[in-house]
Amino acid sequence: MGVIPLGSLVFVYVFLFKMMSHMQSRLGPMEAGPHGALQPVVEAIKFLQKEDIFPERADRLVFGLAPFVVLVSTFMLYAVVP
Repeated sequence: MGVIPLGSLVFVYVFLFKMMSHMQSRLGPMEAGPHGALQPVVEAIKFLQKEDIFPERADRLVFGLAPFVVLVSTFMLYAVVP
């Protein structure tokens, strides 16, 4: 049931940004696929291939969990403050 709304959301997202870029005369990346349609796939693959970089003397657990601690504390703050 969620496949059709998700597919339509992706279509609207891509169409909206292509329309806005055409209206603003921006070309953007057009290397992957026709008119750059596969560029998000290429960017996702590039992101997944990136290497994790940790400082030498840092605690890996704390360094890895720090962004999640900040994110959770921010969401908790928004949950308390209306």
